[in-house]
Amino acid sequence: MWKLIETYIIFLVFQSFLQVVCYINYSTINLPEEHLPYYFTSFPKIAEECLADSNCQFKNHLNKSKCWGYEYDCKWDRQYSIPPCPGDHKGWVKTKSAQQDTFYTQADFGYVKQQLREMRLYCDPLFSDDSSLELLQRQEPIRYKMDVLQEGDIGGYCDFRKDRLLEQADHISALQSWGPEMRVLNEDELVDSLNDNEEYDVTKVAYDANVPFKKQLEISRNSDVFIGIHGAGLTHLLFLPEWAALFELYNCEDANCYLDLARLRGVKYVTWEDEDKLTSIKDESYSGGAHAKFANYIFDVEEFKRLVTKAAKHVKKPSKI
Repeated sequence: MWKLIETYIIFLVFQSFLQVVCYINYSTINLPEEHLPYYFTSFPKIAEECLADSNCQFKNHLNKSKCWGYEYDCKWDRQYSIPPCPGDHKGWVKTKSAQQDTFYTQADFGYVKQQLREMRLYCDPLFSDDSSLELLQRQEPIRYKMDVLQEGDIGGYCDFRKDRLLEQADHISALQSWGPEMRVLNEDELVDSLNDNEEYDVTKVAYDANVPFKKQLEISRNSDVFIGIHGAGLTHLLFLPEWAALFELYNCEDANCYLDLARLRGVKYVTWEDEDKLTSIKDESYSGGAHAKFANYIFDVEEFKRLVTKAAKHVKKPSKI
C-alpha cells in the first residue's frame, strides 16, 4: 500500500513542474483555399489554436461552420453541395426534395455517411498501438472462395468478437457452387463398384479449366448415364443424347432444379431416394446456418449401384436407341 501512495505523490510533484507546449506548423496545411473552412470545422482543436495564435494566416476561414455532408451533425444548408437535380422528378420519386435526397444518399456524401453509420468493430484494440478490425455491412452479393483463410491464418493484437462475425454468416448464399463443399467423400469407392460391372464403361471427369469446352461437350454427348452431385456441372445434361439418363446423386434439398431441366431436355432423371443411406458431413469452412449445400457426403455403395442400374435400364430400352 505504501508503494502505491509514494508513486502517486511523486507523480503529482512531477506534474507541478511539467509545462506542455503545443506548436502547430500551419505551413503543413496544404489544401485548396475553398477546402479550408471544411478542414477547420472537422478539426475544431486546430481551429481554436489558430484563433489564439497571432501567426496563424487562416483566421478568415474560421467560424464558417462548413461541413462536407457525411458528418453526423452536418445540416443540409451547411454541406459542401446541394444536388441541383435538373429535370422532371416524376416517375421515380414524389417530390423534387426527394429526388435531391435520393441522389445525396446514393451518389454523394450521404452514401459515405450511411457507410460510416454501419461501421462496427470486430476486433477491439487493447492499446492505442494495437491492431483493429472495423467492417461495414454490405448487401450486394459477392462471389468469393471460403477456403482461402483458415482459423489462425490472420494475426493481430486485438480482442476478436467472433460472435459478431458469426452473426453475418447467415447472409452467405446457398447458391454458391465454387466453394469447398458438396464433395463425395467415397467417390473412388463408388467408381470402383461400377468398374466391377463389365457392361459399364466408366469415365471419371472433372469439368474444370484444364478440360477445353469442346472436349466437355464431346464427353457429355457420348454419355449414356451422366452422374454427379447437385451443382452447375449438371447443366451438361443439355448436351446428352435423347436416350440418356441423368443421375443427380443428391439434390441437396433443391428437388426441382435439375429435375425440371432434365424434363425440359427430355432425358430420364434419377436421384437419391433413401436419405437413411447417405451420410452428411458438415464442411468446417462454412459457419453459417445449416444447409444441405454446405456439406460433404458419403453414399451407400449398394444403393448407389441400384440407382445406376435403374438409369441403365432406361438407356437399354429399344425405343430409346
